[in-house]
Amino acid sequence: MSWWSWLFGGASKEEVSKPAAPATAPIDVDSLHSSAQPAAAGAPPPQTAPKPLDAPVVPPVGPAPLPQQPAGPVVVTPPPRPSPAPARPDAVLFRKSPVGYRSPDGMLVQILQAALKKAGHYAANIDGSYGPATEAAVKRAQAARGALADGMCRDSDWEAITGLPAPSLFDRCLNLTAAFEGTGFEKAVGNFDGAYLTWGIVGYTLKHDLPQFLDIVEREYPGTLARAFGAKERELRQVLKASVSDRERWGNSVSVGANRYDVHPEWKAAFARLGATPEVQSLQIKDARERYWNICLRDCRRWKAADAIDVALFFDTAVQNGGAGRPSIAEPLDQLLRDEPSLSGLARRRKWAQIISEGSNPPARQDVLIRRSTIATGDGKVHGDNFRIADWGLEPAPVDLAALEEAHVTFMPASLRDDQPAAPTPAPTPAPPPIAQPAPTPAPAPTPQPAPAPSPAPPVVVPATPATPAGPLTAETIDFSRDFKALMAIAMVKIDRQGLDRNWGEPPPIEIILLLERRQAELPDGWRSWDDKRMSVALVQLVAKSCSIDPGVIDGLWGQLTQYAFDSLVHLRAGSPLSNWRDDEPIDVNPHGWPSQSEAALAAYYGRACQVRQVKVRCPWTLRLAWDQSTTLNEISCHEKVAESLARVLEAVHRHYGEAEIRKLRLDQFGGCYNCRQMRGSNRMSTHAWAIAIDWDPDNNQLQWGRDRATLAKPVYRDWWAIWEREGWLSLGRTKNYDWMHVQAAKL
Repeated sequence: MSWWSWLFGGASKEEVSKPAAPATAPIDVDSLHSSAQPAAAGAPPPQTAPKPLDAPVVPPVGPAPLPQQPAGPVVVTPPPRPSPAPARPDAVLFRKSPVGYRSPDGMLVQILQAALKKAGHYAANIDGSYGPATEAAVKRAQAARGALADGMCRDSDWEAITGLPAPSLFDRCLNLTAAFEGTGFEKAVGNFDGAYLTWGIVGYTLKHDLPQFLDIVEREYPGTLARAFGAKERELRQVLKASVSDRERWGNSVSVGANRYDVHPEWKAAFARLGATPEVQSLQIKDARERYWNICLRDCRRWKAADAIDVALFFDTAVQNGGAGRPSIAEPLDQLLRDEPSLSGLARRRKWAQIISEGSNPPARQDVLIRRSTIATGDGKVHGDNFRIADWGLEPAPVDLAALEEAHVTFMPASLRDDQPAAPTPAPTPAPPPIAQPAPTPAPAPTPQPAPAPSPAPPVVVPATPATPAGPLTAETIDFSRDFKALMAIAMVKIDRQGLDRNWGEPPPIEIILLLERRQAELPDGWRSWDDKRMSVALVQLVAKSCSIDPGVIDGLWGQLTQYAFDSLVHLRAGSPLSNWRDDEPIDVNPHGWPSQSEAALAAYYGRACQVRQVKVRCPWTLRLAWDQSTTLNEISCHEKVAESLARVLEAVHRHYGEAEIRKLRLDQFGGCYNCRQMRGSNRMSTHAWAIAIDWDPDNNQLQWGRDRATLAKPVYRDWWAIWEREGWLSLGRTKNYDWMHVQAAKL
């Protein structure tokens, strides 16, 4: 077994949820309304041990050799030559995505750009993004060799331009998952998610595997950490050897921004230098190939993955979840295979996505569901970016799992690195103090590197944000993060919304259009035609983004995410973060003894589905049918056993909000109570079939939406949910983070 596999072995990378983001493309209703079933009696034996992780041989850094062509004609003598294998389809590797979608990016695009630049087809910066300039360069290269000049890079285009074999399915899966992870080779993010610090293409975390990986880096390429971190190397080494609690404390000390997403500039730059090193990039790719690709193929074989999208789904699961082998995921997947052995394609992937998310760690379930569903359906929004998977070179083409074990790895060739910008070297700084320790601890085991003499460790001091430059602020000198108050003062001049905090000080005399021009790469086409108000809202969104607050799409339109971003900036101005109202735990009481939502428990308590005794409960405010606003009603028909409780809830809501606020909050939008139906695609009856569930404002709280889009997840509805929960009713949104419209008199 190789040292690489010995070190990482079968250890899983613990899931860490990402920043909240709008939900993905439509998700299978049946999956969302049916929980994973435990394995039935007579289930297959437990999963066998996976293939050793050091089995594949990873090619060395550099391009794989092209197949040798025969020097002349080949004479074939009897016996007759077998029929040649069908030619490999010339698949699309990359294409520029439509407006509103994230175009392909990453190292593969960098390789393509570097080769195009070397051939004289590309003059822009090598930024790794398949944008208009790259598309135009591909067209020029296609025209130069007489190919169809449409700007879509096919496998044949890649091979002709770069001289390398077309990227393998592993390369493509890694490229997509790296985009989901969001850190690339170089970016470090702070302790926004409980991982202390995250860095690298597959998201190494200080909480788990970053110390081991950096140990490999230094073992393979001694001196790399010193070159990247300079005088901060000593502090970094102490952090890597510290206890879990001390690593968390240090992660908090270097995390900055309203939600600790960003990292202090000195450390951010140091990790960027480390990730920009070609040798370190190669190690990251090898790690992904040797660790996660084997886990992916193991799971693909077990659950009979059939096409490239299936494989991409299991690879993303390997990286984010450590694979699908844990019992909470594996057993329901086995059950699905037994129950529906002929299920395949999109329908099967949707169910896989639901099962994998349900079996994940609770804090990560929504993010897991979003990522898997985006891959499963081919379209979705992950961490604020819209993805169209086909543009990233992934189509549902059949695959040979045995052949995938030998999938090659694509690296940046040394011949193309000359066109890459050189990583800056760290400036010498005074040696930092060691990391703080709460109490003396035993000295670490000796290592080949010289260690500092043991001494009491003073606290780590995080440098303050750079001061505002002397003199008046200008469009060139103003900083979107440091000077956010001045920028907000400028924006608020033209924003006439009522009820907004306007205490931002005197606005400096700077034209908004000059500020937007600095960030025009983040703005949609046509932004210059916007009026002053829309430009001002876009400025608010850009300021929030610079302060590590998610404003949603930068579109100049004031929606729910912009309002939340504005509220966060108000709190940031006061020096306190916006309260984590989304982390509120539901009130878990059951004063009326509502049963669980299993069909047997519901039937035992409420009677047979669709044959229940209903009564009408008066609603103190006028309700409007969500699908027909012209129809109003003042009563709700519900099961007789929940009628008194429902009446108390409605009266309490009316007293708390009042008629006008209820209309403003759309709590008059009624989506129905009784509906005799099964969960689509399931034999289980919906709780609506007992008239014990109600849907509210379904248009703005759609089934697949999470707390980042559903309006009923906003803080203004906190009391609304408290009123329901004190009566024992359960919100699927509050407990499962989907179907926020739905509240029921049954427990999970």
